[in-house]
Amino acid sequence: MALERQVNIWRGNSTPPTIYHIWIFEDSKLLLYNGTEWIVFIDDITLIDTLNKIEGRLTELEADLLELSNNTVNGKSIRDNPVLDGGDLTTKLSGTFIDGTVSIANTLLELDTLLTTQIIE
Repeated sequence: MALERQVNIWRGNSTPPTIYHIWIFEDSKLLLYNGTEWIVFIDDITLIDTLNKIEGRLTELEADLLELSNNTVNGKSIRDNPVLDGGDLTTKLSGTFIDGTVSIANTLLELDTLLTTQIIE
């Protein structure tokens, strides 16, 4: 038997398409190919039920992950692992010199301008 191969799960009564499968046969037996034939290595319906539950949950998790990876943060896809900075964030609060729709970076620049000492000659 070849080592270091990807192993897939095959379910059904027909022979798997490759020998690199774990074959769930008759929904109650797990078979492996030993180099010459398919042999039963587990014959336990409880274990098969557990594997079926794990497979179902894995499918759900993959769907959830796909849905999450399509989300954005401030218009940036989380799939791209964005780094948000002061140009991406707003305060959502307004005051005399702060506009809640303007980025924090631009608000700080405005405050810096207002705080700069003006010398009149």
